[in-house]
Amino acid sequence: MNVPSKIARSLGPVLATFAVTGCGGPEGLPIDSSVTKIVLTAATTDESAVAVRSDDATIDVDEVGVSLRSLGIVPCTGDAAPLALDHYPVELTGEPSAQASFESSVSDYCGVTLDIEPSSSDDPPELAGLGVFVRGTRSDDVPFEIRSELEFDATLSSEAAFGAHVVLGFDLATWFSGVDLDAAETTDGVAVIDAEDNASLLAAFEANTRAAVALYADADRDGILDADELDPIATGD
Repeated sequence: MNVPSKIARSLGPVLATFAVTGCGGPEGLPIDSSVTKIVLTAATTDESAVAVRSDDATIDVDEVGVSLRSLGIVPCTGDAAPLALDHYPVELTGEPSAQASFESSVSDYCGVTLDIEPSSSDDPPELAGLGVFVRGTRSDDVPFEIRSELEFDATLSSEAAFGAHVVLGFDLATWFSGVDLDAAETTDGVAVIDAEDNASLLAAFEANTRAAVALYADADRDGILDADELDPIATGD
């Protein structure tokens, strides 16, 4: 049975809106400003292996919380400054998906920067002191929790300017690749994976992060990565 996401209830669907002020535009915004929207979501390239709230997947993920120190976009040319928002927690399995909006007079962006660090806040409590929190059910119906103090940064670079609607996706199939949840020892009926319990599984999960995160074009602008949209336009360096 799937349970409602506690993190999703705490955070809500919207991550943040970032606006760059300038001269001459309405409400201080630049004249001829444009908006670049980034949806943040958990995706999967193997629905049978791991998926969000799925009765058919071997690993059923209910919620994924990430503590973002910063999220930014990088212009294609060096004469414009990158934009960034700071210190936001985000739930990657929320419906609708979390979204960040960047508004400026620059229209061509070729990169996204991502920085994860343990949260210094207890709101939501699940992410307190953690960079990533995952809750779900493994193949034998035993619930699991991943509590990671992950510190991670990446720049996802595209050879060409991307459109105004893109998705920053965390591929669950890649993130859990080689992580044998069924081998995790349980505590009070829960497979807890953290620095003290099942630490080798935590290390394998964290090591997959760079390969798991990528930027995708949202062709139909619905904030959902369909099967034909899972070819990344930018990956981490």
